[in-house]
Amino acid sequence: MNMRTLLGGILLLCASIVLGQDCQECKTYSATICISSDIMDNPFSEIKNKDVVVICPGVDWKITRNIELEKGNFYNFGNITDGGSGERLRLTNKKTKLYNHGKIELEKLEIDESLFVNESRATVTATSLLFNGRVTNNGTLNAMDDCNGTATRNCGLYVDEDSKRLDGSGTVNVSDARFVGTVKGNQVYNIKGRLILDKNYSGADEFNIGKELDIRDAARVNSGMFYLDGEFNCNGKRFTGSICNYEGTEQRSIEECHRNSSNGSECMAILPVELQMFEKVEIDHVVTFHWISGVELSFDHYELQESMDGMHFETIEFQYGRGSQSSYESKEIIRHATKSYYRLMMVDLDGSIAHSQILSVDGYKGTVSVVLYPNPIFAGEELNIRNEYGKTGLCHLVTIDGQRVHTTEISDTIHTMRLPVDLPAGTYIIEVIYPDKKLVDRIILK
Repeated sequence: MNMRTLLGGILLLCASIVLGQDCQECKTYSATICISSDIMDNPFSEIKNKDVVVICPGVDWKITRNIELEKGNFYNFGNITDGGSGERLRLTNKKTKLYNHGKIELEKLEIDESLFVNESRATVTATSLLFNGRVTNNGTLNAMDDCNGTATRNCGLYVDEDSKRLDGSGTVNVSDARFVGTVKGNQVYNIKGRLILDKNYSGADEFNIGKELDIRDAARVNSGMFYLDGEFNCNGKRFTGSICNYEGTEQRSIEECHRNSSNGSECMAILPVELQMFEKVEIDHVVTFHWISGVELSFDHYELQESMDGMHFETIEFQYGRGSQSSYESKEIIRHATKSYYRLMMVDLDGSIAHSQILSVDGYKGTVSVVLYPNPIFAGEELNIRNEYGKTGLCHLVTIDGQRVHTTEISDTIHTMRLPVDLPAGTYIIEVIYPDKKLVDRIILK
């Protein structure tokens, strides 16, 4: 370890430290510790729960021994690597959060009760991905080492039984996977070998499985797209061949595969809900969705979902069921420049799900390049508005019904607006008005 690395480890025991030259990401996330020079192992043992550590772009954090992070908020824009030495990075409790915007290359990444978010275009490559916390993947996860056909806590992707949830809209490339805990997202899983399901599955993910889909006795599959070349083991009943095969343009859901197999129906559930109507009305940059239920039997809730490609959806609105023959409404901002797609996901009390038909909405004709964070946000907190247009304008906070509840002038590259403390939770519109341009986006108040 050189003197600069050692000095960096000592300096990081203090607050508001900049190691090297400050980077824009440190300013954006109000870092208390800004890392802009290479570091080694764990200089973070003394940080506080609310400390914000930002690792700047181009910085290498090299791990030469197993590391545990017990507290703090970490934003990685650089590279976290063990250099091929076979080490583990473990996040150990609810006080630890890691947001990866860069690259992580390790022997093992373990999330234990903590929060891990792999952002869009970020990558993680490991022999073992062990998730026992809250994980959102919008980038790419890789664990392609041979696991001899079965994912374990030390090989492949293993979602443990106490996992809060694995979700997101990214891509997962693994040799083998086992889901003992909850998996429910809009991801694409490319599994070279075997997928074992020990728990009910009711997400909207796509699974491309090379050798075997093994649905254990306690599990049912209620949704999702499964494409399989190999064996299908459903609750102890084994089927051989390409049960759910993807050939050319032919796509068959697992429900269709079950209907075409002798005993496969025991793996799927029937959702006791019917829709009488699901429609939309577009006015200016707001679209109103309206639906009426027929029968709601043992029913729990609706989720309005949005997609940019008509295949991968994420939930943007949640409403509990109010009984048969009920009417529902949801208003959303048209904030995309291209066409977007919407559907309802209907969830039964036992986790079974079904989907409505898909409705398309034309893109908003204005410019939508305003950047807002954090989002979602709480009333009374500070909202950061990135002014990429570079001119002075007025920023309006508008209710979904069009009422302006707060206005401020925006001129800085990053402007901070404190939201009123008495705002009710819900969806709001941010309008930034310039003399020659209007920027529109949406925020969610929790």
